[in-house]
Amino acid sequence: MSARSRTPGRLAALADLCLALALVLAAGSAAPLVVAGFAPASGLIGVVVAQGVVILAGLALLCYWRGVTFTGLGLVAPGWRDVLRGVQLLVIVFAVNILLRLFVMQLFPDAVSGQLARITELGNRVAGGIGVPELLGLSLFIGLYEELLARGFLLQRARELLGGLWGPVLLSSLLFGLGHVYQGAFGVIQTALVGAILAVAVLRYASLWPAIIAHALINAVSLWVLAAT
Repeated sequence: MSARSRTPGRLAALADLCLALALVLAAGSAAPLVVAGFAPASGLIGVVVAQGVVILAGLALLCYWRGVTFTGLGLVAPGWRDVLRGVQLLVIVFAVNILLRLFVMQLFPDAVSGQLARITELGNRVAGGIGVPELLGLSLFIGLYEELLARGFLLQRARELLGGLWGPVLLSSLLFGLGHVYQGAFGVIQTALVGAILAVAVLRYASLWPAIIAHALINAVSLWVLAAT
């Protein structure tokens, strides 16, 4: 295929990436307002859920506009192998995270301690007042909508824009990392690295479920540990 014939597809992919980022920003702005108006008692958990609902709804509209289904993004029927792969990814992510944290602590200890303080506060606010079933359900919901967006829509459109393997993996992972800028510079790097691991897994298994399960387990374990400290 010539460069000229690929141009419209690349322009559409670039536009879709921009629209997806605008959707995330809009969801982040609208969710607190919706919760404050309709369910103020739900607090931060309500904000997280509302943000996810807005993102899923907006993503569904984007996909409908482009003639793409959630199945086409990798949300295929799950199987037991996906659970095992998700657990494997969880172990890999935690191992890589420990090595990264130890390395960065030698150079920039304040960056690591600052990120830990931010996510500890977040963990206490989210998981401090809920039980294990609610925590697992919330973690699964977050894993579902974030993976559908990042490793589904963003990764697919990045592949259309850039082609190849590592360019799309790095671009979608960077965008995913920037979505966690509230954690500071180290948090952006950390989540981008996690995103790259999950993106490679999605491309290898042709399914979002291993990444969704790993993401949900990462969130659940992290929130539980942070809330318990």
